[in-house]
Amino acid sequence: MKLSLAATVLSFLSALPAVIAVPSSEPDSSEPDSSELVKRKDCPPLVEGYYLGECNGLSCKWHGVNLDCEVGKCVGEGGGDGSCCHVKRRVYCPNGGWIGQQ
Repeated sequence: MKLSLAATVLSFLSALPAVIAVPSSEPDSSEPDSSELVKRKDCPPLVEGYYLGECNGLSCKWHGVNLDCEVGKCVGEGGGDGSCCHVKRRVYCPNGGWIGQQ
């Protein structure tokens, strides 16, 4: 009797972490809502010699380095974290800095 009770308790305790690790059915709040996605500009096609980065706060993050926007800015309509920016001698950010909009 003692052995089967101990085996039952151990099997219950070993299954407990699996029950705790089951993901909840609540939506992920880190996903941007649709109105936020509409405001971001799609990445324009890359022109040869320009390197793609992404907005990170007020700057353009390119290869792990945050560079200050020289043309345009990463905030406001069409900007925001994750929006596209380009680098070639100067840093081109959304909101006035896209290639060909100068």
